[in-house]
Amino acid sequence: MRGKNPKSLANLKPAKKGEVRNPCGTNKRPFADLYFALSQEIIPEWKRRHLNKLAGGLLYPHGTTWAEADARALHDKASQGDVSAIKELADRTEGRSPERPELTGPTKQVVTLHVVYDRIKNPNQ
Repeated sequence: MRGKNPKSLANLKPAKKGEVRNPCGTNKRPFADLYFALSQEIIPEWKRRHLNKLAGGLLYPHGTTWAEADARALHDKASQGDVSAIKELADRTEGRSPERPELTGPTKQVVTLHVVYDRIKNPNQ
C-alpha cells in the first residue's frame, strides 16, 4: 500500500530573504529572442550588394541590419498595394484592433440590463 513518505516534504524549504533560486531565469521566448538577436546583425557585404542589384539601386547602404532590410521589404510590398503587407504594417505600428464582443445568442432575445449605482461616501463629510 502506498502512502506519503515522511521525507518527501523535507526538501520543500522556503527561500531565504534575498535568495535567488533560479538566477538565470526561464527563457519563455527562445524563438523571439533569437530572431531579435539575428535581426540586429549587419547584412554581409556580398548579400547587401546582391540585394541592391536586385532592387536596381542603392537601397541598402553599408551597415544595414537584417531588421532594416526586412522593414524596407515590407514597406515596399505595402507601397505596391499588397493588402497583407499593409495590414502587417498597421498592426505593427498601431497595434491590433480589438475584437468586438458579440452580445447576441443563438436566438434573438430582448435583454434588459438593470444597473445599480452605489453611493460613494464623501471623505470630506
